[in-house]
Amino acid sequence: MSGRPLKASGLLQAHAGATTGRKTPEITTDEELERAVSRMRDAGTDIAEYEMKEARGYPSNVVDSLCAFANTTGGVVILGVSEKDFQPVDIDVKKLQARLASSARNEIEPAIHIDIKVLYLAGKPVVVANVPPIDAALKPCYVKKYGLERGAFIRTGDGDYRMSAYEIHRFQENEQLCSGHDCAIVSRATIGDLDDRLVKRWVGAVAGGGTADGSGVRVSGSVQAVAQRYGVLVADKKGELHPSLAGLLVFGKQPQQFMPHLNLVLVDHVHANTAGSVTSTRRTSPTSSTCPVNPMSAANPANPPTITFNGSIPAIMKAVMRAATGELRSSASTQLRAAAETLHCFPWNAVREALINAFVHRDYSPDSLGLPILMDMYDDRLEITSPGGLFAPFSATAEARTSKRNATLAALVQHIPFGTREVHGGKLSENAGSGWPIIEQEMLAISGKSPEIISTLHDFRIILHL
Repeated sequence: MSGRPLKASGLLQAHAGATTGRKTPEITTDEELERAVSRMRDAGTDIAEYEMKEARGYPSNVVDSLCAFANTTGGVVILGVSEKDFQPVDIDVKKLQARLASSARNEIEPAIHIDIKVLYLAGKPVVVANVPPIDAALKPCYVKKYGLERGAFIRTGDGDYRMSAYEIHRFQENEQLCSGHDCAIVSRATIGDLDDRLVKRWVGAVAGGGTADGSGVRVSGSVQAVAQRYGVLVADKKGELHPSLAGLLVFGKQPQQFMPHLNLVLVDHVHANTAGSVTSTRRTSPTSSTCPVNPMSAANPANPPTITFNGSIPAIMKAVMRAATGELRSSASTQLRAAAETLHCFPWNAVREALINAFVHRDYSPDSLGLPILMDMYDDRLEITSPGGLFAPFSATAEARTSKRNATLAALVQHIPFGTREVHGGKLSENAGSGWPIIEQEMLAISGKSPEIISTLHDFRIILHL
């Protein structure tokens, strides 16, 4: 059903579904299909979460239903059941599956991802398409042949309703907008200063709901439009697009070209005054690895070697990971090789969480752009200090340190591939607050000591004690 004016309740329902924890409707078994058809038989019509069609051929308005479900809270399209007597009919299963997949991928902008199944009702095959809601920042999707103004549908009651221009604008107001210092426009940078390949993989991830690993994710629509919607790109007063600070930090080829001090500096106090050579005094770490100790480092901290990590946040994290896990490149400097011998004594997952926390939650206001993140390494502790004190209340016993200081940056790093799937599903970060528990768990396991937090008006420091 399409073309009817949208009732106000439909739009409210679409927004409410994203915040009430409502489960996305789906049918995955023959038993669930039978129960769904029974409900519609009792009601004498389709219901809000199910759209049933006889489909002896491919119904032309199926794409409207796919679009409507994706714009609301999801739903199920059922093909091969009579709308008159609710009994299964003979259908061309192969053709219907192919047409459904094509409609979802090629007839809707942006493309949506549906789960197509062949189930059985009274011994006959029925094609079922489970349609999840698309990301709120991508709504409204629309049927291409009608265009945005006439092709955006929403589900309410038992029908698919065409959205008005006002309702479309209401949806767009709820898109993820870029605000705050992390979304400041970097006017000297251009789109060409971003890693185009990584941006496209990231767009595939946010459109497909996975990580940006490029595994079979095909994206329809304008990459620039999605990047602008998520705050990677920002328009200047002339309407020209430039990277935001967050976009440049995550996707930039060399962000330090524009902001020289937005990097990470490792200060190796273990090898102070040793010209980068490892001292002969050593101890055994709780992980049974041998770690260098410089007994003079605490008493005579003058001129400790420093190692600067430049590049995007993912590039810096990868470089530190190589040092911490003993996978240095052959071109690594003598200083870095010496530092790596101590760095590997600290549990990598704890270091990783503390570092990404520093990048995501640090102060990016103009007064702090000249300050790097510092990683001071001693033989018995690692101190990671980021500019800017706590932006939001924090409790060491709480599940998370939450902050809206750099909400756009925090959202971007959630879809960047990094490490193994055991941590954050193979993503660089997540935004549900599991970072602190991971740090505490790792440090208690290796040393029996909880991490220490020191926050002042000017900076935030986390100390990992061995």
